[in-house]
Amino acid sequence: MSYRDSFEIEDEDVSVKDNLMGKRVIPEIKKRSSVISWCLGIMVIIVFALFITKGIIDTEIVHDKDHLKFKYSNFTQDHQELFREIPNWKLDTNKEYKSSSNWNHNAQPTIREYNFTISNIIASPDGIKRNMTVINDKYPGPLVECNSGDTLRINVFNNGSEPTSIHFHGLFFKNLNYYDGATSINQCEIPSNKSFTYEFQIDKDQYGTYWYHSHFGTQYADGVLGPLVIHSKEDDKNTRELYDEEYVIIMGDYYHDVASNYLDDYLASNNENDEPTPDNGLIQGSNVFSKPDDYYKPEFEQIYSNHHVFKFKPDTRYRLRLINVGFFADLDFSIDNHPLTIIEADGTLVKPLDLEVLNIAVAQRYSVIINTNQSSDNNMFWMHAKLNHYCFGHDNPWLNTDTKALVTYTDHQQEYNNLISSLPESLQPNTSEYSTSTDPLCKELDESLLHPLIPDKPPLNYKHHFRLDASFFIGAYQLDRGFFNSTTYRPLKTSSTLYKQISNVSNDDESWFETKASIPWDDQFIININERNPEDQVVDILINNLDDGAHPFHIHGYKFWILRASSGNFKFDHYYEIDPNKEEYMKRDTVNIPGYGYALLRIVADNPGVWPLHCHIGWHMEAGLLMQLNVLPSVYKDWEFPEQWLELCDLKEQKST
Repeated sequence: MSYRDSFEIEDEDVSVKDNLMGKRVIPEIKKRSSVISWCLGIMVIIVFALFITKGIIDTEIVHDKDHLKFKYSNFTQDHQELFREIPNWKLDTNKEYKSSSNWNHNAQPTIREYNFTISNIIASPDGIKRNMTVINDKYPGPLVECNSGDTLRINVFNNGSEPTSIHFHGLFFKNLNYYDGATSINQCEIPSNKSFTYEFQIDKDQYGTYWYHSHFGTQYADGVLGPLVIHSKEDDKNTRELYDEEYVIIMGDYYHDVASNYLDDYLASNNENDEPTPDNGLIQGSNVFSKPDDYYKPEFEQIYSNHHVFKFKPDTRYRLRLINVGFFADLDFSIDNHPLTIIEADGTLVKPLDLEVLNIAVAQRYSVIINTNQSSDNNMFWMHAKLNHYCFGHDNPWLNTDTKALVTYTDHQQEYNNLISSLPESLQPNTSEYSTSTDPLCKELDESLLHPLIPDKPPLNYKHHFRLDASFFIGAYQLDRGFFNSTTYRPLKTSSTLYKQISNVSNDDESWFETKASIPWDDQFIININERNPEDQVVDILINNLDDGAHPFHIHGYKFWILRASSGNFKFDHYYEIDPNKEEYMKRDTVNIPGYGYALLRIVADNPGVWPLHCHIGWHMEAGLLMQLNVLPSVYKDWEFPEQWLELCDLKEQKST
């Protein structure tokens, strides 16, 4: 069979997509006379002989308004990879991560139900085969979409080999703390071969770009993650005229082995907080990797690898919802020749800010607008998500920090396979990327550049002020542990903090009803805030980063106002510089605090439950850089907790005895 036989490009009735994705068209079988058959056979032999004598056939894609045609010259095996089908384990993000332009923002609140089956598979997002834990046998996970006020019902079936949970990053879970999904804190993990249903209503005032991931150990680095988009009338009213279409784009660092296999070395004594350096980066779950002969894991098998391809229409304004789903590295996002305009950060609409390169810390999200009105010789451009190697404790000689995807303009229903191997030079973008900072620092976006579009002033005065010193006690053969003040977090082995709290408050332990600076308890650093009066619920949290690297700190159940964030030391005189009438204090759920810097944050502690506040670098969470806010135990002590939630902790306790 010749290569041409596999693709019936000229047939008007055959979709271009089916052919380019490798689906063979089977023509109707008709009887031929023996003479005609012999003639056709001789012709095939002659044509094949001509190809052999000429050399290997090459395929060059020529764009035509109506069809894709093929021009033959020096065809190579590498170029055949342009037409590979998407692997069974790979989610088709070109379809799944494109929000519907027909989405009804005005629909009445409804229940939107999703089924998540957690499973173990072997996959190769960058060409290196490895074990992964994923959702519905696909990587990455599916897009979850809803409107403000909708109820999400997520049915989780754990068919994986280890426990799991799902945390919906950035959601408030008002009066539903037990569905936050943080194992050993406000939920006990879901064991293998068990199921659990998360059912919660989205706050009517919450909308924007979010994501979900496992909150059990290092599991989300192995694939249990995906995007979450909350639509709303308010968002639509303020932004819809700015763009025509939208995509969700997830990106982040990536490791070639199961993340837990790196932990022992990382947490070893006298290790000077030397986090495992990533092996690669991914955009939409894809990238290329060239395995060298001296690769440090020679037993790892390499197969086909690819860049992701975005197929954008020309002269179209796109809203790109960007999410750093990595485990360690912040990254610099850009698209050659395409300026970016930020309109949202962590679910907060912001006044438009123009940038060429956007720094995104782990767990942060942004919406940016691009306009596909640029030009290049072949209408192709590189998209970059550069990992900031200045944040790494050591170099990885096999790591290419410039994670790339391909952006191409299309003016008809042309369908490239979104998995592309090594591109021939004639198809590579010839554009120049924007310059990034060359300062040898682990730097972050200046939060002072972001201003909320809709005024949301913080309360004037705080009632309580808590100081948190984040550090690593290292050296002198100590274990590599992260600390808030003098406590390093270790998960409860037989329960969760919330489950244990229920027992304490039901036993009338009055100590849990007091507002206290800290309660060291079973390797837990817990701040109690039990104030019913709204004026007394205003809390300032000062986080001092005593480490030399930046840390993305994330709070569950809340957004905080960033009153001040800077390098250097915080002085209480800085309070006098805070303008009580200013409406432009940024509000978000994840803030990147610079090395030897600080952030002064303000919340209104009115959402009952046990809420983690932690560094979102996965290695640092595992090292204990996490503390908890125990808010309004006098309120949640009267809740009726779901039976399935109680059973998870009963199972955990039984298993540990």
